[in-house]
Formats: sequence, C-alpha cells, structure tokens
Amino acid sequence: MKYFLTLPERGASVSSPMRPRALVIAIDGADRNFRGYHDAFVRARRSLPFILITPFVISNGGRPNPPDDPYARDVSSTARSNRLAFDVAGVAAIIRDIHERFGEALPVFLTGFSAGGHLAWLLLLSHSDWFAAVALASSNFAGRGLNSTETETSVKSVPVHAFFGEKDKRLMALRYQWTVGRTIAWQRGFRKLTRTIVRGAGHSPFPREVLSYFAEVLRTT
Repeated sequence: MKYFLTLPERGASVSSPMRPRALVIAIDGADRNFRGYHDAFVRARRSLPFILITPFVISNGGRPNPPDDPYARDVSSTARSNRLAFDVAGVAAIIRDIHERFGEALPVFLTGFSAGGHLAWLLLLSHSDWFAAVALASSNFAGRGLNSTETETSVKSVPVHAFFGEKDKRLMALRYQWTVGRTIAWQRGFRKLTRTIVRGAGHSPFPREVLSYFAEVLRTT
C-alpha cells in the first residue's frame, strides 16, 4: 500500500516538532484525486496535532490509466483480483507502521468519501477495534465485503458520524444507504450513530467538519 503522509506542523523550533495526538486515515472516492484530496485535509487541519494519511486505495471504483497507476504491474494485477482485501491489508499495515513509530496508544480515526465509503464501512463493521471514531462523508454503502449472515455484536462500539450536503444531487440515495448501514451497525452493537446535513453544501468530503469532529472526540475521551 502506497500513501501520502503529512505529519503535524512543527512547533516554534524546527528541532521540536509537534507530537501527534492522533492518526487520521482518509479514503478518497472514485475520482481518485489522491493528491488533491489529501491537500484538502492538510489545509483543513490547521494546527490540529493529527497525522494525515491518504492511502492509494483501489476499491473505490475506476481503473487508473497505466501511466497514473501508482503500483507496479505485478502488484496491481494481484491486488485487483481482490481489491477490498488489498485495501484492508494495506490500511492494517499503515496502522502498524505508524504505531511502531509513535506508539500503540496513538488513536486512529477513519473517514471515507463517496465511493471510499465502501471500504470505510467495511473497516468499521469488520475491524472497529482499530479505530477511535469514524466519520463518513457523502459516503456510499452497499455492504461490499460483508458477510450477510454475520449478526455478532461489534468487538468495539466506536462513535460514527455521517456528513451529507444539503444540495447534494445524490442526497436521497445516500441517506437511504446510510439508513441501511446504520441498521446493520446497530445490530452489531454500535450505539453512537449520528449524522449532520450541512446546509448549502454539495457532494463533499467535508475535511474541516470531519477533522473538527475527530478533535471533539479526542477532547472528550
């Protein structure tokens, strides 16, 4: 798994970087504009002490043109035989790497935008113990990768918040998908499942709202 990584801004001195207080993993949508998506979160972060990571996932739809594919041909061919499995394993490896560097106690937050919501929902419902909270931004849900017969309660119930744009042309469909995903999450033991309709907004990853939500979770836990 390849990814963009941005550490927190340095402190008053170059020799004294800000100690991160959380890791935010942001899953992009089908546009696959990983650089632009990551940069939006860097701008929205401001002085928050978050490590930001945007992984180059392949389960978010679309097939990159060969010159734009970040993976070698052999890796890409193998990965695309099971895109979700590749992405789940990649996110797990990212978390291990960051915890090895900054300590196991560093909280991990997850957000998924649009088609990136498929992976975000799968990670939430299958590996909730990896995360301190999850924010879904204009996210899709179709149960991809989930075992439809599984009814066990979640190992760890984490807070989940969904953001939707009031003027999103896909709002009706996305709200229905949220209702389906929320029902499954409730059946598996999640209890903090909330949402916000952002006035005047369209189909957006809501970087500022997402990071503000994570900052509030961090502050109150």
